[in-house]
Amino acid sequence: SASANYLLYDSGQRKLQNEKNEANLELTELQVENLSQTLFFNASQLYYSIAQAMFNFNLLQSAIEESKERVRRAKINFDFGSGGKVEVLNAQVDVSRDSLNLLSVYTDIENLKWQLNQLTLREDINYKVDTTIVLTYEMFSVAALEEEMMLGNIELKTLRRNVELLVYDERIASKINSPTINANGAYNLNYQNNDQKSQLDFSRGSGLNVGLAANWNFVDGGQKRVQEQLAQVNKNSAEIDLNNKINELKIQLNRLWNNYKNNLLTMRLESQNINTTAVNFERVRELFNNGQQSSIEFRQAQLNMINAQSQYFNARAIAKLYEVEIDFLLGKLSFD
Repeated sequence: SASANYLLYDSGQRKLQNEKNEANLELTELQVENLSQTLFFNASQLYYSIAQAMFNFNLLQSAIEESKERVRRAKINFDFGSGGKVEVLNAQVDVSRDSLNLLSVYTDIENLKWQLNQLTLREDINYKVDTTIVLTYEMFSVAALEEEMMLGNIELKTLRRNVELLVYDERIASKINSPTINANGAYNLNYQNNDQKSQLDFSRGSGLNVGLAANWNFVDGGQKRVQEQLAQVNKNSAEIDLNNKINELKIQLNRLWNNYKNNLLTMRLESQNINTTAVNFERVRELFNNGQQSSIEFRQAQLNMINAQSQYFNARAIAKLYEVEIDFLLGKLSFD
């Protein structure tokens, strides 16, 4: 015998469950995307930290060359009697100090590259990092960024999808006791050998049975009501979490934007300082070469120029790091 049973009508429960499964799949994809963006965010932070260190490394290399030239001139002046031994020693001390600073920055670069390699699963650290940092949000407004964040933020998408899943739970709970209709069928086949006294050697019989069955639970001991209330509570809780996250992200975006704008102001001020200290250093160097400035004044002018250039680039790098954080909030980070 063979039998079959098929559900013809279940008040839409199967359709709701299929839709919920599709929503669950989309939720999983969002969680994977969030993980990917978090990884890219961490990698970007390390990348621009390397760029910041590389710029300072190049700056210190230039400073060492300048200090070595100062040692050479100090030795010439000493040999010709126009300078003292102290000038030579001061210049040599500054070369040593610059070399130590260069070594320290080089070590930082190696460590940062190693950390970046751990994230990107690569081994080679002998690669160059572009120190040209391009800012993209200088002309934007926080209102435009907030609107983009509300649409693209992965956390908000995930929480919204979670609310949708709980809405499905509500709808499924409301159909717990809904009527169902099943179609069933059976086919029976009997075959047997007869004894020797029978006129027939064997006999065979078959039969087909089909039918419909309806089921509707009128009393369930309050199970449906409990499930509906539980689904409602879960959905309300998820909506509260969503609203709290929206407020949290708005605060975070405004904080980042204010810090970003402050860094842009710092960049403008440091840009002016670069011009001022560069002009001052050229004048002091000329006077120093003519013997009209001491090595201490020369060194101070040199450090002022180096610090102005370093502070400007650091402010630019920090501004870019804020942009990376903003992109993360906007859901725009990707390895593609």
